[in-house]
Amino acid sequence: MTDGTTTQTVTLTGTGTDGAPADGEKITANFDQLGITLTLDWSYDDADLDGKIITVDAGSGGQFQVGADNASDNRISFTIGNLKATGSTLSLTSADLSSKTAAQSAITSIDSAIDAVNSQRSGLGAVQNRLGYTIANVNNQVENIQASESTIRDADFALEMTSYTRSQILVQAGTAMLAQANATPRNVLTLLRG
Repeated sequence: MTDGTTTQTVTLTGTGTDGAPADGEKITANFDQLGITLTLDWSYDDADLDGKIITVDAGSGGQFQVGADNASDNRISFTIGNLKATGSTLSLTSADLSSKTAAQSAITSIDSAIDAVNSQRSGLGAVQNRLGYTIANVNNQVENIQASESTIRDADFALEMTSYTRSQILVQAGTAMLAQANATPRNVLTLLRG
């Protein structure tokens, strides 16, 4: 988040243990130099945010690692332009309404500013949708892994070993029968030769 020159760092503190935000607590991060206020609603395990600092650099936006591998497909990046009325994106600092032509020019500037805001909102909406999908996907993977682990832990080893031993006996019996079936024609041939 930027006005083109300003960088601001905000350290989050709360009323929980060691000054960390308590579960369910709402904290407001005020980036007054950038004209932005974030309200954060915390719901997490105790160790999630211990000692963490959120930094907002001018013009950098943010990036989220959403996958296990260090690949660009596993990162979601976004940038937020300077959408202040005085900022370089909107340029609404001076509107001359002294004549019809000047007023029409001001309307054109306002329309351009609305388009810029809508474009920024659609980009952030796409990031939000992708994060929502990623969260749902990760939750599904966690559930599947937990179900697999539960199946492994709940296995009846005595029953499984009995089944394995039975299968081994059947394989060995089949091999012995095949060897005996192959031996019978040779024995008959030996008897006929005499």
